[in-house]
Amino acid sequence: MLRLVTRVFSLGLSALLAGQAGAQAFTDLYVFGDSLSDIGRVKQFTEGVIPPPLLYYRGRFSNGPIWVDKLALGLGVPLSLDQDYAWGGAESGTGHSIADRLPGVRDQLRSYLSTNPTVQPTALYIVWAGGNDYLDGQTDSDIPVQNLVDTLNDLLARGARGFLVPNLPDLGAIPETNTTAQAPALSALTIEHNTKLQTAIQQLQLAYPSARIDLLDVYSFFMAVRTNPQAYGFTNVTQACLDRAVACTTNASNFLFYDTYHPTTQGHKFLADYAAELYGLAP
Repeated sequence: MLRLVTRVFSLGLSALLAGQAGAQAFTDLYVFGDSLSDIGRVKQFTEGVIPPPLLYYRGRFSNGPIWVDKLALGLGVPLSLDQDYAWGGAESGTGHSIADRLPGVRDQLRSYLSTNPTVQPTALYIVWAGGNDYLDGQTDSDIPVQNLVDTLNDLLARGARGFLVPNLPDLGAIPETNTTAQAPALSALTIEHNTKLQTAIQQLQLAYPSARIDLLDVYSFFMAVRTNPQAYGFTNVTQACLDRAVACTTNASNFLFYDTYHPTTQGHKFLADYAAELYGLAP
């Protein structure tokens, strides 16, 4: 199976990890991001109204458990709203360019640090955002990338040492955008973002050789699925399941996307499997 995880090492850390055997052990999992990682923040804030409970699973923006649920289970660590600070709709910085009172990733980090002034060096920290910035109109990829780097830097400076940083899927290829005039520009911004993020992570790894910073290549994962959907059990990778109500209620697992932005729980499962392989866990 194609491995879609890019490891970013300094030479010294690479040699150290090369000699490790078995699964990577983490004591805790902390998550910062948007709706792709939200396990109920928006649901709690809206008192169960968003996402609509008859269509979405327990506050997830999908029809079942999402990738962080599955990864936490594989790692054998708890995951609740005390560990997952991701908000649906969140951008990478402070506040939101459109929606009031919606905390960005920088706000989420401040909330975490307010109750966890001492970070855990044995925890895995997931930082995944940027998509909403571009979908909301951001055209300067330096800004979201710097917000993510600042978040990682703040955690690194406080002693955190385990990180998983996914890049972005092709924003011009999701059902919300793939038939619009904005698709080419969003695809180009995605590539810019991912290239700059990889370079920034390489620099952070050199600056903190005792840390382990993993870049999860979500872009390549979605490209592989779109190129050969049958290999993953999908028959539709361009449309949203909810836009085809009969098919969605009978066989949602055939779809990569549940709505026009978010994967089905089956899509999340494959993404979690790739992340699990990185830490020596069988999918």
